[in-house]
Amino acid sequence: MKIPRLPCWLVLAWVPLQLGCGGGSDAWIPLTEGATWEHEMTVVGQYGEANTGIVRSTNMARRVLGDVSTTPQRIEYLFGGSAAQTEFSFTAESDEGVYTLARQSADDPEPKIESPPRYELKYPVEVGTAWEVAGQSSLLTHSGEHFSMRIAYQIETIDQVETVPAGTFENCVKVTAQGTGSANMGIMALNSDATVTVETQAWYCRGVGLTRMIHSERSNHLLVGSAKLSLLLRSYMPG
Repeated sequence: MKIPRLPCWLVLAWVPLQLGCGGGSDAWIPLTEGATWEHEMTVVGQYGEANTGIVRSTNMARRVLGDVSTTPQRIEYLFGGSAAQTEFSFTAESDEGVYTLARQSADDPEPKIESPPRYELKYPVEVGTAWEVAGQSSLLTHSGEHFSMRIAYQIETIDQVETVPAGTFENCVKVTAQGTGSANMGIMALNSDATVTVETQAWYCRGVGLTRMIHSERSNHLLVGSAKLSLLLRSYMPG
């Protein structure tokens, strides 16, 4: 099974969001160089096939892209005995919030700038804060292409307690996301249309980062199916 590229919000998970200067012990996701997270990952594909593995994320030394200072993060996907697949994200902060400035796959010689930048979290960090980004499905495709859509995010709660394999954590923020996209399936599917709905729930805890994430994609078309991805924090090492 091809390991899916996580959508931006999931990566919701991987980009080093900073809610407060310095990325210290009270940051939602610490920015300290060398900080490492390991998440248990389960993917149920569109035809019901299941795979489990580990996603390891490590903060690297800060890097300037253009005139913007970013925190690069190395993301390694490890499934079974296969070699790790690796990619990088580059995240920055503005007065409006935290955004992904660039991405880099193993095949890219240099980071690819996102235009426009994709905000992962908007300020203020309080219940009801909402924003939208241009996105796409990550697990479901049509003719090899992902479903394009607008994805709406909202901070739902700011004071949850989370219990995961890595421990129990307080002061956690829950962010939800939802989007819907449609596409024509082509002549082989009698030019029928397929609609995919994407939903994500993610929990970030102060001083730790992403602790849990549930992402699902559902379609109304037999040839597209449904799929689900989940993450649970199993370890975190400060830098």
